[in-house]
Amino acid sequence: MTGSPAAQSWPHRHAAKFYASERHLYETAAGFLGEGLITGQAAVIIATPSHADAIQDQLTDRFIDVARAKRSGDLVVLDAERTLASILIEGQVDPGRFDAAVRRVIEASCGRRHAAHNRTCGEMVDILRRRGQTDAVLALERRWNSGTWTSPCTVLCGYSMVPVFAQTAHFQEICRQHSHVFDPGSSRIVFSRRGADM
Repeated sequence: MTGSPAAQSWPHRHAAKFYASERHLYETAAGFLGEGLITGQAAVIIATPSHADAIQDQLTDRFIDVARAKRSGDLVVLDAERTLASILIEGQVDPGRFDAAVRRVIEASCGRRHAAHNRTCGEMVDILRRRGQTDAVLALERRWNSGTWTSPCTVLCGYSMVPVFAQTAHFQEICRQHSHVFDPGSSRIVFSRRGADM
């Protein structure tokens, strides 16, 4: 008898990349995703079209066959604005819609692999921050951390430092939602919770 794999609490790694230069975002995201792709892991990009294209260009520079990865389902690219619109109700993150539009895509990408692990890079949270929807930013970050997943998933969230964060407390709370934080000017990890490996 076959069926869907049972959901369970996998060790969840959830990183933040704050950046002043978009080049640093592209390099960090491509390094993060490329490392997974070359070891047989699935990858999902949830970004604006221009950022998604730039990340894919960086993957190509790392000798990843992007077109082949997309054809095979190893790499899935979602438009961040459209995905965000599909998970919000009156500006609030809806858990059911998140599961349908995001979690289901991520878990499906892992389903047929021996190395059933996904790496997702997204910037929906930064779009919300730029709109001033602070509560929705934190709700979405907490949603990434909540519940159970049928496969391990490592998430990288991209945050632009321009415009600057209006509230230090908001910045600190965002950092608390992540197991790792990358240096704004490089791909070096500057914060990691004890026992949390990337």
